[in-house]
Amino acid sequence: MRIEIQNEEFALIHATSKDDVSKRVMSSLADCARIARPFCVGALALLLVNSAAVRCHGAVGPTNLPSEVGSHGSSISPGSALPSYAIVVTQPDFYTESALMALLRSKLTLEQMKLVINPLASSPEMDQWAHQITAGATNEDAKARRLFQTLADRNGGRTPNMVGAMRTAQDVFTAWNATNTSFLCKDYALLYVALARCVGLKAYDVNVEEDAMGGKIPHDCAAVFFGGRAMLVDPIYHWFGAPHNKFTVLNDPQAIALYMGQLPDPECALIASKLAPDILLVQLNFFEKMADQFRFDEAQRVLPTIKTLDTNGVFSDYAEARLRLLEGDPENAISLLHKSIAATPGISSFYASLAQAYAQEGNLEKAHESLQNELNCPMVEAETVYPRKLLAETNELAIWGACCQGIGMMNKSDWDAAIRNFDKVIKVSPNNAEAYFYRGIAKQQEGDSDGAKADFDKAVELNPGLKQNVQTEVRLLDVASRAGLTNGK
Repeated sequence: MRIEIQNEEFALIHATSKDDVSKRVMSSLADCARIARPFCVGALALLLVNSAAVRCHGAVGPTNLPSEVGSHGSSISPGSALPSYAIVVTQPDFYTESALMALLRSKLTLEQMKLVINPLASSPEMDQWAHQITAGATNEDAKARRLFQTLADRNGGRTPNMVGAMRTAQDVFTAWNATNTSFLCKDYALLYVALARCVGLKAYDVNVEEDAMGGKIPHDCAAVFFGGRAMLVDPIYHWFGAPHNKFTVLNDPQAIALYMGQLPDPECALIASKLAPDILLVQLNFFEKMADQFRFDEAQRVLPTIKTLDTNGVFSDYAEARLRLLEGDPENAISLLHKSIAATPGISSFYASLAQAYAQEGNLEKAHESLQNELNCPMVEAETVYPRKLLAETNELAIWGACCQGIGMMNKSDWDAAIRNFDKVIKVSPNNAEAYFYRGIAKQQEGDSDGAKADFDKAVELNPGLKQNVQTEVRLLDVASRAGLTNGK
């Protein structure tokens, strides 16, 4: 998408130079983690997130509103603001609740409809807060800026604690006054859109592929339309009117899809792929879920779509590498991952997959190096636990390497070898839940249903977080068995 940027003179406070702008924006880049880092080491690196719908407990936001704004709503002191720019972009269709439900019904099954969560939904308490913030504002611009300033003030330049990147607007509102909670770019974007709509503004979620300074780490902000123009509102960058280079202003079905695609349930990723077939991150998330479930054919079917949407090929090479790993071909996976890393070195999942590929080859030294590089990338805190554990203990890294080799054997359908491999892992690490889980899959493929059930039960006993994965595997293997696709004995 080519976006035309126009300087917004009516509320412009110039920075002293382009370098000044760059320094201020780059100081906020660390606050923007990937919205959805893939589960790129299979069940070994599960990110378990509670995706249940949140309930608002009637909390109301802060009452210390900014001082009275001027005629154009600028409450940012001179010297602290970045230049404001208007963008020329088509406003997405606006969906009433009934129109949105009709569209969802046309694309989803009844069971899938029950899983849908709208991250932009607001509550009466949010409506009250939005009107409190904008009280006395004389025009839409003033309302938009007051909401921006309130959210930007909450950020205050703090680094987020990076725990939980999958909040809805209501989730963020409920946690707003918790002093020990920081938020990510997606959190601010969703809350801004929801609050803006409460006071009648035309606001939308925005998926940013390349930011104003050329950064290509996936990012989120908001867009607001008024007076025949549009502005990108980016509280985490402290930038009202950000001139991001490449982005998509999302309609509500696309915003729902972007949120649903991050959730752990593969069915949610499938729903997302139906709602937003033209959003790269949504399709990539769906690909990841299929790859994590060893659903090679389904993952492979998504690849052409990823290649079409990925204009620079970075994520296409990464997806190809994941498929090569599923085929038990770590050598070619390593080559493809190095291409992705050379083009975009800041994506943690690239290094996580590279570590897995080296581990499959038995090269623990290179796996160790890749895990260290992974931790140097933006990550949510929960995602750092496992790589830190592997790096802290040589024995843990060796056991993980053996598990990766066993997965490689499974990917080649060498079930007997995989079972023997996981037998050895369990002998030296009897509490390794993932080893029981993968051995259960191999036993099921060999027709040993009783042995598989015992291993799955043990895996869940050692790690209750694996329960959903076990249920998914049992369901898929049961379907395959009825279709005559397992060995059977």
